[in-house]
Amino acid sequence: MTFSGWLQIFLLLSSVFMCVKPFGCYLYWVYEQPDSLRFPIIRTCEAFLFQLCGISQQEQDWKSYTGALLIFSLMGILIIFTLLRFQDWFPLNSQGLPPVPCDLALNIAVSFVTNTNWQPYAGETTLSMGMQMVGLTWQNFVSPASGVAVALALARGLTRHSSLTQTGLGNFWIDVIRTLIYILLPLSFLVALIFVGQGVIQNFSANLHITTLEGLQQILPMGPLASQEAIKVLGTNGGGFLNANSAHPFENPTA
Repeated sequence: MTFSGWLQIFLLLSSVFMCVKPFGCYLYWVYEQPDSLRFPIIRTCEAFLFQLCGISQQEQDWKSYTGALLIFSLMGILIIFTLLRFQDWFPLNSQGLPPVPCDLALNIAVSFVTNTNWQPYAGETTLSMGMQMVGLTWQNFVSPASGVAVALALARGLTRHSSLTQTGLGNFWIDVIRTLIYILLPLSFLVALIFVGQGVIQNFSANLHITTLEGLQQILPMGPLASQEAIKVLGTNGGGFLNANSAHPFENPTA
């Protein structure tokens, strides 16, 4: 391996180790001591969402926590499947793409909700911009948030095993919302800006039809790639905007 290769590995590992302590403390404050955080705007949004959704602050046992996870996941599958089947009614469909076939729609819905993100389709020719933004990007957020909630429940089950004062595993709905508004959304906004600065495209333009230097016709897909790429990377999701995923220069212009 070359010197630059070893240097990249060293810098990556060093960055990870340096982030462990501060980010770990921040996660602890978010989930276990949220009153210690001084983010009035976010705290207001959190309280509004709790009230809007009718979320109780009471902790759940393992059965209630698991039930909430399953209900949330099943609803996600149903919503994504329905959106895909009615894609032609959805806005931001400049290509006039038809509804996604039933079997493929179910495959996509289950894959994204379970954070598997298996992608048996070409995104630029199968899904509209609106479907990518509202359907898949939404699941790219809530799917890893659900995974974090499961990890939190496991950690609490281990650390609270001998505690007499804390008998629950937390609250699934609170864990998901706090993961979204304190971690994934702010980080995704920052990373998306960085990606745009590096050349990842972010627009609502129709696909470009160009003529190459050889005189051939080529279609260049357009769309809001940077915003979806950000949460795809942060949430360890697959299923990019384009068929080639992060190998495409529009998603990864600076390797």
